[in-house]
Amino acid sequence: MNDELDRWCQQLIEQEKSTIQQRRKFEEEKKSQMESLILATEKQMKARSDVLSLLEKHQMEKKAVSDALLKLEKEMGNEQKLNLEIAELEEQLKVLKCVNLEEADHENKRKIEIEEIEEKLEDMIFDMSVKDDENQALKKKVQEAKIELEDARQQIIKELPQFLKGVTKIQIKKIGEVSARSFKKVCMNRYKNNKKASSESVKLCAKWQKEILDSTWHPFKIVDVEGKEIQEEIDENDPKLLSLKNDLGEEAYVAVVTALKELHEYHNSDDAENTHNSSEKQVIPEIWDSENGRRATVTEALKYISNRVIKMR
Repeated sequence: MNDELDRWCQQLIEQEKSTIQQRRKFEEEKKSQMESLILATEKQMKARSDVLSLLEKHQMEKKAVSDALLKLEKEMGNEQKLNLEIAELEEQLKVLKCVNLEEADHENKRKIEIEEIEEKLEDMIFDMSVKDDENQALKKKVQEAKIELEDARQQIIKELPQFLKGVTKIQIKKIGEVSARSFKKVCMNRYKNNKKASSESVKLCAKWQKEILDSTWHPFKIVDVEGKEIQEEIDENDPKLLSLKNDLGEEAYVAVVTALKELHEYHNSDDAENTHNSSEKQVIPEIWDSENGRRATVTEALKYISNRVIKMR
């Protein structure tokens, strides 16, 4: 009886030790989780702060560009008016100098008028020179502001993926990148071995991406639209495109043509004027409005990110 009581007591002691150890382990795990949560919260708050700072900077830069453009337009209008006045005065001066003065009184008066006009003309020419210098300086400021805005755009393109996950309204689209999914689908239907299909898909995708970026290949033709406009369209009789359609089918053909059109239209648009000046064709990352199928502005991207960050609070 005493032995059984001793065993029972020993079991209770061991259970109590086990309970204490489990409780300590639970407390340590709870402490670790709290520390991880605090660290994640701090990172999230920093990300929100970075986005709001970027939005504030962009708005200031945008206002500077707008003010500079308005001032430049006003100065250019004044410059045009000044040019017109100078031309009128020069014409008037020619007439006065050519008049044969018959009376002495009139001659003195005419001389005074001529001197006054010459003096006024010199002043206006000087003002014109000053305006020209100011306009050049203003144009330089506008160009600098545009460069700063483009730098902000490239920074957003670099940082945007970490804020937006999955399918979102604002995203980064790679203009001119061929769809790998189309080639994978073709190869999955062609090869029974999944590994072989995947390998061939990668090879074909890389091959046609290289073709798309080949500056010597221009599969476009010039067409008339109702005899008024001239524009370029895909040449469906291009040998390479015909070979692609025959070998791999319609889906792969559409994927390549889509990438060609996107890149061609982008390089011929105003959006690319100050963004990418390289003569070489390349895949271009762009901030994209997926809902409207167009290039998104820096302001639209920052507002969208800011709203998402605010909702996460």
